[in-house]
Amino acid sequence: MIGTLTIILGARCKDGVLIAADRRIVRGTEYEEEEKIFTPVEGVVAAASGLTGIMDKFLKAVEAGATAARVQSLDEVISGIEDVTAGLRERYEKRLGEDGKGFLEVLVGGLTNLSSGEAEIYHVLPQGYAERIKRYLVIGHGEPYVKPFVKALYREGITCEEMARISTFAILVVERLELNSTVGGKPQIYTIIDNQKAIELPESRIDDLIKETEPNIKRIYEILKNEK
Repeated sequence: MIGTLTIILGARCKDGVLIAADRRIVRGTEYEEEEKIFTPVEGVVAAASGLTGIMDKFLKAVEAGATAARVQSLDEVISGIEDVTAGLRERYEKRLGEDGKGFLEVLVGGLTNLSSGEAEIYHVLPQGYAERIKRYLVIGHGEPYVKPFVKALYREGITCEEMARISTFAILVVERLELNSTVGGKPQIYTIIDNQKAIELPESRIDDLIKETEPNIKRIYEILKNEK
């Protein structure tokens, strides 16, 4: 279905959590690049996979609900996101002919007390139920293409810095090798180190990560080309 095109990757690391995403979306019949990760309240990072229009409604509803409730903890934010996710599914699944599977999924990360505590990351399922991620998870249309690379490279004790490099590689390899045309754009990456505020990696750092991973992608391309 149009608009479900995305890769969102979340991981628990030794020193905190990370959420990364590609930027390619479809609006109407055109591909565009937009940020897919947002901060509904200070200290919390969220990213949703689903129809573009539904994701727009999700973002507005979560931000409005969090502001009105004046949330004080990550649990409160997640509870609100659960309700919004379930409500959107209930409202639109029959109209769109969906069975609820993959309708709208969300990754949410933050510090337990928003401004302090251990960094945690959760997966909110389409039914409006959240589960804590203890290793890593990939959601979105591009999940089958990205997950093998993440599974092979993720390890216990990995740092957010190392995971940022892996995330960049996993997202770019899908685009560069043309494994799926719906995935692309410069990766967007947030890290939340334990007891520290969420930080979006600046464009300059993303550019450096791309330069670091390009040689590895080229080597994979050459290997595949020689196998033909």
